[in-house]
Amino acid sequence: MKKVKLVLLIASSFILCSCAPPQPVQQYNAPVARTLPNKILEPGEYPMDSPEAVWNQYNCGTRELPLVVLEDNSLNPSSVYAGQQINHLLIYAVCSRSSNETFQGTINWKLYSIRGKFIIQFRKKVELKPGRWSIVRRIDISPKAKPGTYELRTEFFSKKGVKLRTLSANFEVSR
Repeated sequence: MKKVKLVLLIASSFILCSCAPPQPVQQYNAPVARTLPNKILEPGEYPMDSPEAVWNQYNCGTRELPLVVLEDNSLNPSSVYAGQQINHLLIYAVCSRSSNETFQGTINWKLYSIRGKFIIQFRKKVELKPGRWSIVRRIDISPKAKPGTYELRTEFFSKKGVKLRTLSANFEVSR
């Protein structure tokens, strides 16, 4: 029952964007160090850089387009008490043929205990926009969560099922 409550609380925290037409994708994994600011961010999607800035940074004129890069996957705070919330931050960058062209895919989250025990998986279809964007989601930790270390793995799959990258972030739960 405790596991079911934790699963339901975490499942309710993942609400993402709508879908767009499928498009081919080129993989390019170049991590960019980013962290959440100390203040709590409201859940949502936030622009970070223009399509032109991302185009120049990744030299997109010489690459097959669209180019989708998962840059960061962070949790803040990294340690919470059972019953508190953490923020999940996913940062991505997209180069496309035009600033209005979007890219459709699926974000897959998997939650594991530090011992590698699989707890739950969530999937959401998303529409990624040109430029650099952050997606902030609030995760409610069950008041009955067992103390210990947990791992949140985030994966992005293109519409054609190509996995671009898996990013992981750990957090601690205390009582």
